[in-house]
Amino acid sequence: MIVATTPASFVAQAIGACDRALARFEPSVYDCQVAGTAVRLRFVGDTLRRALLPALSHLRVSALPSGPELTIDFWDSATTGVSMPAPGWPVEAYAQRGEMRSIDTEGVRAAFSVDGPMLDLWDSASGRAFFWATDATRVPYYERGAPCRRILSWWLEHNGRQMIHAGAVGTGDRCVLLAGPGGSGKSNTALSCLSAGLTYLADDYCALEPGAVPVAHSLFATGKVAGRDLARVPALAALVVNADRLESEKALFLLADSRADSLRTSATVQAVVVPVVRPDGPTGLEPMSAADAARAIAISTIAQLPYAGAATFHRVAALVRQRPSFRLRLGPDALDRAPILLRRLADGDHRDVSRG
Repeated sequence: MIVATTPASFVAQAIGACDRALARFEPSVYDCQVAGTAVRLRFVGDTLRRALLPALSHLRVSALPSGPELTIDFWDSATTGVSMPAPGWPVEAYAQRGEMRSIDTEGVRAAFSVDGPMLDLWDSASGRAFFWATDATRVPYYERGAPCRRILSWWLEHNGRQMIHAGAVGTGDRCVLLAGPGGSGKSNTALSCLSAGLTYLADDYCALEPGAVPVAHSLFATGKVAGRDLARVPALAALVVNADRLESEKALFLLADSRADSLRTSATVQAVVVPVVRPDGPTGLEPMSAADAARAIAISTIAQLPYAGAATFHRVAALVRQRPSFRLRLGPDALDRAPILLRRLADGDHRDVSRG
């Protein structure tokens, strides 16, 4: 096995390995508009394409007239026979979120995950990135739900957008953000809104674009809930793609085909909503400070995305300050009541918010 002794040599050798994989197999090529940017996806092998493309397929376009701004290659060693070079630094060189601390070159980012294992790498100078796995059949379910999210987070930041850990639902071309850490109820709320006829952009990750009115962009046509919560979204139960593994995985829904009419790729943000489970009271809304709402988004976003930090917090805070913020108390009637309240907010109706 080749060992890369410096960060620069690792990046060069890793890109070279990707090029050898592409040379051995003709890739499947798909063009997409991702938060207003032109991205080309190239998959080596059908297994990886079948696993990862469905989550991104709602972003596909027939052509990119000016060509891609970013090309992402997807490949694995089991299919291609091409090994990834081993980095010549210890495990202590990796941060908790997987980023390689040794790679601090401007415009180059890399993150490693032991699940798979998998590697994401982006090089801004060449306009290239790749997602690599040892074996396409071992890619975990959460990667199927949000493929190359680390690469997309770096790319979007480079283009003045911000990936956030939040859902987004609404009406027509307007939406509300659903913010909060895992377990706060945002996925259940977003998917119950989808079942109730609201438009859907995301349950877990979306991108924010600044402007006089911020715009939310959909990234993944998927949804996830804990297996025990499937009863909360019975209309979607037939769409679960990992029903035989719910003891160890969340239920994953692929929505691009079955719910295409309800999916939106972008919408203007009308409000920020932070769900909080309150099983002993009715579902309702109450005003919330912009500072608290910004913290709800930024802290969980920073915990999720490699290289995110103080700059991420400031970008999120600046965007959130432009829109009213609310706390959504999720009571026993949340499945029926929350979609009504969020539809109202998306339509710009804030009357009697304190009483829900």
